[in-house]
Amino acid sequence: MQLFPDVDLPALSPRRIAPVTVTFTVGYGGIDEGPPAIRQAILLMVGDMFRFRESAAPGAFNAIPMSATVEALIAPYRRVLV
Repeated sequence: MQLFPDVDLPALSPRRIAPVTVTFTVGYGGIDEGPPAIRQAILLMVGDMFRFRESAAPGAFNAIPMSATVEALIAPYRRVLV
């Protein structure tokens, strides 16, 4: 099962140091323009996804829980709708 059927993903080579580059846009205009706490939370979450990549593999739908550190970093920026 391919996670994104309409997207051609690159063939990965274990010999390349950085076979894939991810570019994304956040609500602050760019990763360097947002709050440092959110940037750090994103980096920690990506690290957790790499560390527990068996759980983040395509077809595996087990959620990777956010660490207490990530929760604390993003707590001031959360919107609570009542």
